[in-house]
Amino acid sequence: NLNIIVISTIFFVTNFSFSITALAQPSGKVSIGLSAELLKFYPHKADWGFHTNYSINVFDGLYNSNLKVELIPGIALSQEVKDNGLTYIFKIRKGVKFHNGDPLTAEDVKFSYDRARDPDTKCGYASWWRNMDRVEVLDPYTVAVYWKKPNAAFINQTTQVVIGPIIPKKYFEKVGDKGFLAHTVGTGYYKFASYTPSQKLIL
Repeated sequence: NLNIIVISTIFFVTNFSFSITALAQPSGKVSIGLSAELLKFYPHKADWGFHTNYSINVFDGLYNSNLKVELIPGIALSQEVKDNGLTYIFKIRKGVKFHNGDPLTAEDVKFSYDRARDPDTKCGYASWWRNMDRVEVLDPYTVAVYWKKPNAAFINQTTQVVIGPIIPKKYFEKVGDKGFLAHTVGTGYYKFASYTPSQKLIL
């Protein structure tokens, strides 16, 4: 059986596997057939492929990339690199809200990165976080990420929503792993509506 992703009100859906761009006035829906089950809605535990298709539409990273694969601001407005590449300071965009209405702040960024690098999370890409020392909230809209060793690829890694998506701290702590898997919440172009195993996912 094929899973059908039904996405209503098309603005655009992009990732490395497929690209859909609305050339006319956005309206209607699109159905996309997948040949495998979507099992990992918690992005830090997801992997590439079909889970990327889902994550890239529901979640955001600190930075994004455009169709020319150029870095563009996402949740972060800007970044400053200090201490010979050991410190990254990000200014977080104000006014961003998660799909459940919670405002996004630096606390959510810290929580998301701490979850990703926590061994108990069993992140599929734990090696990406191995040399991260700590994450600190400097103010409600400024966060600092400290590394044990310079990581020249870090800014690019912030665009990978399968690995480093920003999730809502307050909501996750309320519902836990199982609750978040049952109803994921992000800041992406589409929000989770419903999922019928082996049948369809509606965004």
